Amino acid sequence: PSELEGQLFLDSGRDRKLVVAGRQGEPVELAAVADLTHEMTAKGIQVLQVDPFVKVHQLDENNNPEIDFVCSIFADIAQATGGCVDLVHHIRKAPTGVMAQPGNIDMARGASALSGAVRAARTLSVMTEREAETLGILVDRRHWFVRVDDAKANMSAPIAGAQWFERQSIELPNADIGGDSVGVFSQWSPPDPFDGLSTQAARAALLRIREGLEDGQRYQMKASRNSKRWAGLVLVEEGAEVSPNDAKQILKAWVEIGMIFEEDYRNPVRRKDEKAVFIDTEMLPGEVSN
Repeated sequence: PSELEGQLFLDSGRDRKLVVAGRQGEPVELAAVADLTHEMTAKGIQVLQVDPFVKVHQLDENNNPEIDFVCSIFADIAQATGGCVDLVHHIRKAPTGVMAQPGNIDMARGASALSGAVRAARTLSVMTEREAETLGILVDRRHWFVRVDDAKANMSAPIAGAQWFERQSIELPNADIGGDSVGVFSQWSPPDPFDGLSTQAARAALLRIREGLEDGQRYQMKASRNSKRWAGLVLVEEGAEVSPNDAKQILKAWVEIGMIFEEDYRNPVRRKDEKAVFIDTEMLPGEVSN
């Protein structure tokens, strides 16, 4: 508390509502704007966080001119105080069977004017079942993980490269009054799929992929995980602790750097042309031990 004294100020909408815009025939700025600007200036507040945005105005959230009017009010507050404003907003309910898209600013609820008015935007998305499977997280625990993406960028980061946070429960030191726990976010990084693959194991796996199977068939990227022709199976067998999900991520990484690539070849067993995995031998890691 001593470190936060004079630095953090909290107000609850239950004690006093913050409404910056209303309607008197036309949208109007309300007296709370002047009060808020005065308080921020007097206390030297440089960051104003408002949660949720929908509660701070009495206008139509689906009306572009009216939402732009509200956003202009907060822009004026930021300019007058030399601070910045962070508006916490909800996304619209996605249609049945459609998942929210990380980094998609168009998922914001209401008028699109909000997306255009803000200088920066980010989305918070709960880990999906597919992401949990890819990252080796139990599906039942996926709700404990949240990703943050830049919603003003052209595309969101890959799963492994996204900024992730894990929900944690922290016990407060107030056991004398019964004790409380609060939920917080801590930074979290997905496990590195290469952790279970040594340099020599990687070399051995790549050499096996280069040689192909005994019957003359070659390994493939997109074969079923249960197929002996899936290149990832070689990684699982050669790596000390490489899972099928890890193998998939490793193959993807190797493709991106050009260590492995796909080309057409004549399958001697099936007697037809198909895609197979080939190796750039000049990029083989490690050395052959004597």
